[in-house]
Amino acid sequence: MMQHDIVHDNKAYTFKIKHDLNAKWSLYLQTVVTKLFHDVIKKRLEVRTTKNTIVFVFPIS
Repeated sequence: MMQHDIVHDNKAYTFKIKHDLNAKWSLYLQTVVTKLFHDVIKKRLEVRTTKNTIVFVFPIS
């Protein structure tokens, strides 16, 4: 099972994914998205992970 929420404010988009996979899946997703974001957009993003949750904060320029 996977659920997600997207929140937008003046500074960023926050994308939160809740899953029932495991901590390794959170780490994998964190690695892939962080690398793609940095390589394509040339910016860093904030990432927070737990065993069942990963949160990406994409800044708005």
